[in-house]
Amino acid sequence: MKYKPFAFILGGLLVFSACSKDSDSDSNSNTGPAPVVDPIGIGAAKPNDTLTLKGQNFSTGANGNVVKVNDVAVTIISATATEIKIVIPATVAPGMYTITITANGKTTEIGQIAINPLTYYMIKGVFTNGSEYQLITINTQTGAESLVASLGKDRLNSVIYYPLDN
Repeated sequence: MKYKPFAFILGGLLVFSACSKDSDSDSNSNTGPAPVVDPIGIGAAKPNDTLTLKGQNFSTGANGNVVKVNDVAVTIISATATEIKIVIPATVAPGMYTITITANGKTTEIGQIAINPLTYYMIKGVFTNGSEYQLITINTQTGAESLVASLGKDRLNSVIYYPLDN
């Protein structure tokens, strides 16, 4: 009978300490709503392009989010709860890629984007009055030249139309 108050006090302390440990672990966990991302406004990008991803439930710090193009983590320039700015890596080869974002410990697939090669334009020719010049593109991987247009005095020949996203 004389140990009964001691047992109640000890039991109360055990319950109290167990509850405080549970609440401590909840504050350190990565729980929260999954990121919700608006559709990507463009279908294609190039290496080193900056893209803005808009949505909800992003971490407010760049370190709290992970954005990947396929399995390659990209550089996050800035992040708010509704917007993340990323840079497409310079080393990404042309092709179709899936973009995902992880925030609050949850991953959401944003969609696919085409990564186009960098396009360099150049005027080629002998720069004298009345000469013909060529507007060409240069393939950055092979060095091959492609004619876009042939320009000369009073004429424009061999025009090839390239869509705006090229």
